[in-house]
Amino acid sequence: MKASSVASTEESILRVRKRRNMMTATTVREDGRSVVGLKPDDIDQMLRKALESGETDRKVTVNRSNLIETWGSYFLQITLPGVDPGHLEIEIVGRQAIVKGRFQVATIESGTDLWREIPSGSFEEIFRMPAEVDGDNAEAHYGHGILTIRMPKVAYLKPRFLKVQVAD
Repeated sequence: MKASSVASTEESILRVRKRRNMMTATTVREDGRSVVGLKPDDIDQMLRKALESGETDRKVTVNRSNLIETWGSYFLQITLPGVDPGHLEIEIVGRQAIVKGRFQVATIESGTDLWREIPSGSFEEIFRMPAEVDGDNAEAHYGHGILTIRMPKVAYLKPRFLKVQVAD
């Protein structure tokens, strides 16, 4: 392999690293060792394998979400573009909402990935509410790539207003 070809490949890998933010936890020192104990060649090999397969075994992390509190409920909004809502699994347990699903992106068979930023693969995200919620009465709606889950607060957490009875 020519030196210019190797340099070009290395430049491409560095661009992919920066673009995918895969090297944020790894700093390579002058002696060729990295802070996390992997040699740069090991990292390059892992990166190449991940890029060649197109889909890794790791779970995708869903980062964009909102949690809104109203008097009687919590509303969790999660961006999930490209997810089939019929294949989402939502579990409400105590103070947690667990959302599982799969991003599916069509592949172009004759094409070569220059970069991949759209997530693909399965994901699982656990969201912790400030207080316990009523999972039996929770509702989920999906529209325009956003999943909205309404979780009523548990009845004992809601204030009760009592009328004072006056004795005769």
